[in-house]
Amino acid sequence: MSKNKIISLIAIFLMIASSFLITANVSAVDIQTRLFISATPNPLGVGQTISINWWLAIPNPIAGTTWNNIKVTVEKPDGTFENFTPLTSDINGGGYSSFVPTKTGTYKIHATFPGQWVNTTGTNGYSRWYIPLESKVLEVTVQDTPLAVTPELPYPTEYWTRPINTENREWYTISGNWLMGKGDKDALAFEGSGNANLYSEGPNTAHIMWTKELLPGGIVGGTADYGYGYYGGLNYEANFRPPIIMNGVIYYETAQPPRYGVNAVDLQTGQLIWYKNISYGSGFNSLKMGQVLKYDTLNQHGGLAYLWFNVGTTWYMHDAFTGNYILTLSNVPSGYVQTGPNGEILIYSVNNAQGRVEMWNSTNLPALFGSTNPTDTYNYNLWRPENAQGQIVNASVGVQWRTNVTTVTGAGNSIQWLDEKAKVMITTTTQQRPTDPWPTFVHAAYSTETGQLLWSANRTNIGDMKYPVYIKPYSGIYALPFREDKKWIGWDMKTGQELWRVEGPENDWGIFDVGGGFVDDIFYTAGFAGIVTGYNTTTGQKAWEFDSGNSGMDTSYGSWAFYGASIIADGKIYIAHNEHSPDQPLWRGMKMWAIDAKTGVGVWNISGEYQGGRNAMGALADGVLVTHNAYDNQIYAFAKGPSAMTVTANPKVSVNGEGVLIEGTVTDIAAGTKQNEQAARFPNGVPAVSDESMTPWMEYIYMQKPRPTDIKGVQVTLKAIDPNGNTKEIATITSDAMGQFKKLWIPEVPGEYTIQATFAGSQSYWQSYAQTAIGVSQAPDITPEPTTNPQSTADMYFVPAVAGIIVAIFLVGAILVILLLRKRP
Repeated sequence: MSKNKIISLIAIFLMIASSFLITANVSAVDIQTRLFISATPNPLGVGQTISINWWLAIPNPIAGTTWNNIKVTVEKPDGTFENFTPLTSDINGGGYSSFVPTKTGTYKIHATFPGQWVNTTGTNGYSRWYIPLESKVLEVTVQDTPLAVTPELPYPTEYWTRPINTENREWYTISGNWLMGKGDKDALAFEGSGNANLYSEGPNTAHIMWTKELLPGGIVGGTADYGYGYYGGLNYEANFRPPIIMNGVIYYETAQPPRYGVNAVDLQTGQLIWYKNISYGSGFNSLKMGQVLKYDTLNQHGGLAYLWFNVGTTWYMHDAFTGNYILTLSNVPSGYVQTGPNGEILIYSVNNAQGRVEMWNSTNLPALFGSTNPTDTYNYNLWRPENAQGQIVNASVGVQWRTNVTTVTGAGNSIQWLDEKAKVMITTTTQQRPTDPWPTFVHAAYSTETGQLLWSANRTNIGDMKYPVYIKPYSGIYALPFREDKKWIGWDMKTGQELWRVEGPENDWGIFDVGGGFVDDIFYTAGFAGIVTGYNTTTGQKAWEFDSGNSGMDTSYGSWAFYGASIIADGKIYIAHNEHSPDQPLWRGMKMWAIDAKTGVGVWNISGEYQGGRNAMGALADGVLVTHNAYDNQIYAFAKGPSAMTVTANPKVSVNGEGVLIEGTVTDIAAGTKQNEQAARFPNGVPAVSDESMTPWMEYIYMQKPRPTDIKGVQVTLKAIDPNGNTKEIATITSDAMGQFKKLWIPEVPGEYTIQATFAGSQSYWQSYAQTAIGVSQAPDITPEPTTNPQSTADMYFVPAVAGIIVAIFLVGAILVILLLRKRP
């Protein structure tokens, strides 16, 4: 067959096909709709954002399909234009753009739709042309004066709890969650990290909110021997785990074997919200993490909270609010677990044997969405794990990317450092040759975005690193101890270059510096010398040194050792005395310290042996630090707590000019003060005390220490509002060790008074106030008694004397007369 004949046959075929299409689409019509536009605010100021919304009157008739190639044009006051194109609508037919004007004047804004064919098939198929459209032209006035915006609501000044009203947007900086045992990651072997919550305040005193028994604690007593206590677990067998804090609830596993069951406890009160008898793999260490998934789809916007349990590569999804089981994931890869920017669970792994690096994403599982069909645009994007309720989902398909990389000699697949800001992860492995005094440590760095190998380096002459101390990196720096030389070495994560070597404590116990962390521009270390040392991360120079004191006869180190994990929040380091495997009886004198990370000054301390080692020291969120104290095996919650006031004035009605006694109390009303022991000792409430008295007072209230004799109360301000509406400060006084205050006061004028008592709060307590009323009556008028003229000196002395003489003369005369009469015959 000739070439020309082939071309002719193709032409005939195309003519037949086109005629068929024309015949089939008999409903081909032009459709005119409308294009709308909005630009707000109007007017506004230079530098403020104009929000431009545009939409067609109807969505695209094909479900899940968009309108395309829309253009938004902004004509500026100087006649120049700025175009935003091509723009695509959502499936509802609309879209959004924004523009920031830089000059004053009138801006003209409009949108253009170029037209679009909509073709469907089937017996009712059609072909429709949606004709081009122009929106109206909007004029927006831009002025020098910025448009006032709704002010942010202030940070709390009174006691607060969850949930936080969403209008309090700024509070996000003080309300971060604690999603895994180590804050935002899993615990690794030999890890002594300072684990941070950068979105929470931290307690500034040792004020205790509540305690709760975790398991039998304190001394056993009797024949168990002098001071012998119940086992606290701590370093290898943490009993308080993971723990997790989400939305004001703390989750932890049952401590006693067989360790099944999970408790959900109110963070502010310690009250049990729910208990679930959850058991996976005998329940041992199966509560993996919490998750708050920030999910935005076409019709879904907000956070979703879950609990995850795991045994090996099988993960179990539960609802965080109720604890109810949702579904199971199988074949979840092992690796370094990290939460992503939207709360998705990311697992990074390096497989050196296979020469690959990969990242798994929990939101990359089609079974957890509304549809597994990518062409179902609407349902495909909806988050719907309930659609897989009770099912086992194969999670191996969740690998988001996998990269083949050059095999690094000796490099393993253990990721020991990952910095989400630097976007670098580093593996380490060991090579030991018989001729080398120390092993060589091979560090290999990979991108967390692509998996590409960034660099590899052989670290030689840094000791045997038999027991390394891994510290979570910060701002692109990672560090390891050169123990034999009592030094720490810091390297740049992006380049692998050494940045500094810092000297440890002079005390030789400093060879066991087994914990540390990064806070802003400070790298700190701590260990068996009982010393915490801060170094400048830029220069490596020592910035400060904190010494927790001489332990005398209480320990064999001459100090109280620090061991393992610590917590970082609000510019403070919370770190506790501990040891690798404490003997019985436990040391006396151990404490938890809060240290100012900038200056190295101790802020506060309190008695206790708190959880540490390579496990989490505890958890900190919403300003509450929660940890386990092995001295009595109770959970302790430290935070700024609520207070309450009472005030009375007597007499209720007095007479003008008389005194009134104003008296009242300031009490600590944290949940722990309602526990039986406290309620029995203080039926009228546990007194609130000053910040400087807080530690010995809390040790007396909660730890059976002797009652301190030098307790100082809190300051109370008394004010009076007189009958004329004038406010006058009466006095500022200090409550006593029983929480009572009093003041004798004389009102100035008659009438009705309001007496106000205010406790402004402290580092330990939120503010509280109370008021009462008194009446002051006018003093009654006094009716005067009749008065006589005052006597003169003459009246008082001469007149009575003359009268006496006259009486005497009269008496003498009477006597003479009687005698004369007797003489007559």
